[in-house]
Amino acid sequence: MTVGGSGWIARTGQFPSPLQSEYPLARDAERYYRTGPPLLQRYLPFWLANLVDRMWVALFSIIAILIPLARVVPPLYQFRIRSRIFRWYRVLRQIEDGLARKDADTAKLLEEIDKLDLKAERVMVPLAYTDELYRLRSHIALVRARLLPARSE
Repeated sequence: MTVGGSGWIARTGQFPSPLQSEYPLARDAERYYRTGPPLLQRYLPFWLANLVDRMWVALFSIIAILIPLARVVPPLYQFRIRSRIFRWYRVLRQIEDGLARKDADTAKLLEEIDKLDLKAERVMVPLAYTDELYRLRSHIALVRARLLPARSE
């Protein structure tokens, strides 16, 4: 608790003081004189302690929302990034199924797989997910390797 020094009008420790006040003290002022500054104001700057004291309900609500979001957002992000790559597997599967048919036009299938490979080259993913992209491109190369002998026949 800080009490002002002496001045022309008051002695040391006399002002500010709850003694000899014309008006009744507010509850917060009584608590301040009894126990000193609040706990938060002892360790935080005044503006931050005041903000936390006034917004504790809002902060509690925000934290209560952020904890579940912290569990939901990473898998959602992973799904969005991986979906950029996995959407091309359907096309690759259709090309591979076309190879299995007896009446397959291998020249057309090779053209489709070349288009797919060009599209796969342009897919932008974060560095952590490039292994998925390279896996797709190696699968494209695998299907292309199966198509080349079928084309020569």
